[in-house]
Amino acid sequence: MAFSEAPDAFSSDAERLKYSQELAAYTLRQWTAARQSLERQRQAKADDQPFMTPTELALKRAAAKQKKAEQSLPAVSRAVKA
Repeated sequence: MAFSEAPDAFSSDAERLKYSQELAAYTLRQWTAARQSLERQRQAKADDQPFMTPTELALKRAAAKQKKAEQSLPAVSRAVKA
C-alpha cells in the first residue's frame, strides 16, 4: 500500500488502520530526523563558542550594549541640532 492512496480508497477498516499507523510512523520518522538535524546544528554552534564564565559573559554583553549605545549617539545628536 502506497502513501499516495487516499484513505477513501480502502475497502476495509483494517486497511484504514494500517494506513493510519504507517502514516503516523512515517511522520514520526520525519520529525525525529528534523529534530536530530537541529540538535546537531545547535551542538556544532555550541562547540564553536569559547567557554565563558557568567562574569565574562556579563562583561561581554555590557561592552556590546555600550558600543551599540555609542554608535547611536551621533545620530541622536544630529537630530537634536536640526
